[in-house]
Amino acid sequence: MSDDPDLERIREEKAKELENLGITIMPNEIVHISNKNEWEELQTNYKGIPIAIDFSATWCMPCKFFAPIFEKIQQEYGSEMVFVHVDIDEFRELANGFGITGVPTTSIILGERELERQVGAAPEPMFREMVQRALDKAKG
Repeated sequence: MSDDPDLERIREEKAKELENLGITIMPNEIVHISNKNEWEELQTNYKGIPIAIDFSATWCMPCKFFAPIFEKIQQEYGSEMVFVHVDIDEFRELANGFGITGVPTTSIILGERELERQVGAAPEPMFREMVQRALDKAKG
């Protein structure tokens, strides 16, 4: 977010006002999750909204290939789905909970239900189709 504490405070106040009206503010960028508290807060804040999770690692070359694709699709679909990055070396507990055995792995969930999963770096058209299928499943 912003380095300006006043701007962040105002943003948080406005988000709470909208939340009280039943309106959810979607993140305008990929959310980096590195611990259980951040994960639980994300799930609470975006309950009922699909979450695309990019499990990767800094040492993984295919992950570096997939990162700009994940970012591009986030820019296109970020108003309908939350996009999350998890480094498996930082937050192994979550990776283990999802049964991640290789990276990159992308999982799209809705609550406790996994809608889609892709192991390996998906090409952009394939990932876009995966996101659309997940959104269709979430609506149906």
